[in-house]
Amino acid sequence: PKIADYPFTTLVPQLGVIQLDQWIDVLPGESLVIADIPGLVPGASEGAGLGSRFLRHVDRTKILLHLITLDPAEDRDPIKDYETIRKELEAFNPELAQRPEVIALSKSDLPDVQEAYPELKNHFQDQGKELHIISSPTREGMKEVLRTLLEQARSSEE
Repeated sequence: PKIADYPFTTLVPQLGVIQLDQWIDVLPGESLVIADIPGLVPGASEGAGLGSRFLRHVDRTKILLHLITLDPAEDRDPIKDYETIRKELEAFNPELAQRPEVIALSKSDLPDVQEAYPELKNHFQDQGKELHIISSPTREGMKEVLRTLLEQARSSEE
C-alpha cells in the first residue's frame, strides 16, 4: 500500500501478509493477513465516499485495527475520527462493531503526536480501551501492536 503524509492515502482496499516471525517471537511462518481499508467518512454506511463498498471488506475481518492520527485540518480530531468510524460500523452491521479491536495512534515520530499521546491514551483508558502508539518509518510500537493483534486472533479462534 501507499504510505504518505496526507489523509485518505489508501484509495482501494489492499490485502497484505505480515510474516510475524520477522517481528516477534513466534513459530516460523506464522503470519497475519491485514486488510488496509480506505478511511471512512460520515455516512459511509449509506454509501458516502464508497463507504458501503469498503465496509463489506471490513465485514470479513476478525479483528479491527483502528489507526488514528493527528491531522492538521482544523475540523479534525482523532477521538471524533475514531467515534465516526465506530458509528459507521454500528450502522452498517451491529455485530461488526462488537468485534475485537486494537487502536493505534500513528506517526509517533512527530513531536506533536508524542505530546498529544498521554492525553489521548487517558481518554481511551477512561473508555476501557488501550491506545498504542506506532510509527511506520521508525517501526516504533509495531512489535507491541502485532503481539496484541496475534493475541486477539488466537482468542477469537477459541
